[in-house]
Amino acid sequence: MSPIEKVASYLAKQKEWLETKSTDFSIISSNFLLSMRKFGYTDSFKALAEFIDNSIQALAENIHIIYKSIPSKQKNGKPIVGSIAICDNGYGMEPDMIRAALVWGGTHRYDNRDGIGRYGVGLPGAAGSISPKYTVYSKLKGKDWWAVSYDIIKLAKSNNPLVGEPFKKDLPSWIVGADKISKWEHGTVICLEEPDNLTQGFTHPRSFNTNIKRQLGLLYRNFQESTSIFIQEYNERKKEYNELTKIDPIDPLFLSPNCLYYRIEENDLVAEALEPLNIPIKDFKGEEHLI
Repeated sequence: MSPIEKVASYLAKQKEWLETKSTDFSIISSNFLLSMRKFGYTDSFKALAEFIDNSIQALAENIHIIYKSIPSKQKNGKPIVGSIAICDNGYGMEPDMIRAALVWGGTHRYDNRDGIGRYGVGLPGAAGSISPKYTVYSKLKGKDWWAVSYDIIKLAKSNNPLVGEPFKKDLPSWIVGADKISKWEHGTVICLEEPDNLTQGFTHPRSFNTNIKRQLGLLYRNFQESTSIFIQEYNERKKEYNELTKIDPIDPLFLSPNCLYYRIEENDLVAEALEPLNIPIKDFKGEEHLI
């Protein structure tokens, strides 16, 4: 399948799903919303990885993570991480698909084993585990940016909590002002506006930057031939950005020449792979396979 055919197929499946599904955008119940904030992510990176998975499956070539450094409310406290935006130049969503993506289980890729996402719970589950307020923006080629905002606390107080209607809305200035994003013809941006549940190692800008670069490099090392991942800090007090940094892939066995730490300055040692060990295993049909 050619790249153009992949894009056409990706967008056609969204449209087909919207046309065949009910227009009921209810979110089950208010108590469910609050409970699912404790969705089981043991650290904030695992939640953020859900968005990266979605971006890769949306055929993004570039993914940018932009985070705000804001002053702490505590006297003499260190700066803390404010809003976080996960931005990609994938092929985007039409307005009602943005709305559907915020419904638990709302995906046109349900149980699809061709890619990473399967069940449509990653976006609302991951976003809610980090912040009670977030907005999803998306843009198709040649179209405007559309957005859907989500406030878990307000929705939980509603007798009939529904995902809000999509509306035209440009990206916030602190996001669109970051490197290259203003030039994207299409894409999706998830903005976590008031993170109140970041886990240890992700609450302060310096540790957030260090930890996320290491874990992104490890987890997505095999995807970075087709998708580049970047990180950039926006200093809210100074109204300025730090340098855009590309995430380097990291091979935990140090066997890949294109990965970080394959060679180091301290010595000339290079890791060598062991001879492969083949283990015969029988499947449930009794047929033998080699691991």
